[in-house]
Amino acid sequence: MAAGSTTTVTRAGTRKTANKLARFAGGAETSDFVAAAEGLDGAGGITAGLASLAAADGQRFIEAPTEAIAPHPYNAPARSQPQPDNPRWIELVESVRAAGVQVPILVVSRAAFVQARPELEPSLESSTRYVVIYGHRRRAAALEAGLATVPAVIDDSAMTDGGDLDAMTIENLGREDLSEFEQAEVFARYSEAGFSQRDIAGKLGVNQSTVSRRLNLLLLCPEVRSAVERGDIKHTEAAELAGKLPYGPRRPWQSDLHPEQEVDHRQADQLAACQLVASGATPKRAAERVLAERRARQRALAEGVDIIDPKERFGPNYQQYVIDSPAAANGDAVVAAIDGLQGSLVYYRASAKPAHVASPQPPAAGKDTVSARQRTAAAKGRLLACPRLVASPPPREKLLPLLAAQYASGLAALGASSAGWKSAFDLSRAAGLATAQHSDAGAYRTAAAAEVTLKRQLEIAWACAVAAFELHASDRTRDSWNHLDVAYLQLLQERADYSPTPWELERIAAVGHGMQRPAPYDCGSTSSDA
Repeated sequence: MAAGSTTTVTRAGTRKTANKLARFAGGAETSDFVAAAEGLDGAGGITAGLASLAAADGQRFIEAPTEAIAPHPYNAPARSQPQPDNPRWIELVESVRAAGVQVPILVVSRAAFVQARPELEPSLESSTRYVVIYGHRRRAAALEAGLATVPAVIDDSAMTDGGDLDAMTIENLGREDLSEFEQAEVFARYSEAGFSQRDIAGKLGVNQSTVSRRLNLLLLCPEVRSAVERGDIKHTEAAELAGKLPYGPRRPWQSDLHPEQEVDHRQADQLAACQLVASGATPKRAAERVLAERRARQRALAEGVDIIDPKERFGPNYQQYVIDSPAAANGDAVVAAIDGLQGSLVYYRASAKPAHVASPQPPAAGKDTVSARQRTAAAKGRLLACPRLVASPPPREKLLPLLAAQYASGLAALGASSAGWKSAFDLSRAAGLATAQHSDAGAYRTAAAAEVTLKRQLEIAWACAVAAFELHASDRTRDSWNHLDVAYLQLLQERADYSPTPWELERIAAVGHGMQRPAPYDCGSTSSDA
């Protein structure tokens, strides 16, 4: 099947050919087909009527031995297996047990199947005489009900130009219970047959972006796939993650093999990134964070530097042992830790000798001036990123716990203050949000109080939350930061592509999280220190 061919409903040249196959798929055309057969042969009943209609189209109607019929290897295995917990399956089996299979299944002969797809012959049992095109559930129900035979129509023309794939695709894409992973397998079959993603999209009537996202799901490791199926992360998040950290052998739709795609540690990296996404990180940021840590560990290995937990090694004042590089140790042994926020390498003097001996004297005025300038510069940088953060709230299931945590910690009071409302209004206007289309902060606040639409309420609440975070972080009366500021900087990194300044990183490191990777957006607190 060459790329660019149009073999779906126009296969074999006419819509009539496609319809004569699709009428066995179980949809509206099937109902019309059965209704026509019922009154066609009064003496022979519906079976004789179906046989007459099939013969008129060059098809052969038989009672096929149930045990001699095999499911198509391309069909989802679950469609051919008993589903005792599914009420619809139980109803189907009981109906078949009571009245038999009313709609014939569509099959092809083993010979025609093997001739068209010789690579799939090993998947067939030696006893297989027919392969199902339409009717996998009907065949499975007949087996479950103990029927010796199943009414079937043989039409080997279904294999012409890959028509078996087209036929099953038409049937499967119409199912309500078709999962994203099953859709991905359908698209992959076409890709393996030589179709481009654009061709697949046009052939099946879906967006090319949908095809791309679904195919990415097949580049997930089993553990991440299970996480998607459990609902730990969304399939859209998983698809984006797989696009950045693909795992497994190169697939036909990939233009290039991604670096390290087939390396053993990619599975661990993908799983680590999945856990970050489940905690609230964007797939982009999660992939960057994991790759940064991978590079940092490789660098440490090349330098012969051990990775340690600095808080366990040096105690709560571990920051005084930080050095800029191994060269700064002046020949002393060096260890390193992974920066929990950035994933980069942080070096420490291995001995208990501080890198900087604290002076008992008050800090010089010049140092205070430098710190003040750094604080001001950091605040300006954050304010430039805040409109992007306001315009990019976390998913609702992660936003609501974050807002609740702000209230529990007392931080929400800042967002509800006059300064908080003004900041929320200014940031929302800068972000171009519809909720900020008012003359001033007072009108914005009045409109917010009257808002009844949940989506707009959450948009306003998020703007106030960002304002509260920034007011808290920029408070000059605070000598140090806490877990709330760490959560804020994580949000800026994850959702606004913000890079913390060295001054901010020092304050984050001093919070007491150590260098262990914190959970994104973790606003949990043991005290209200807002």
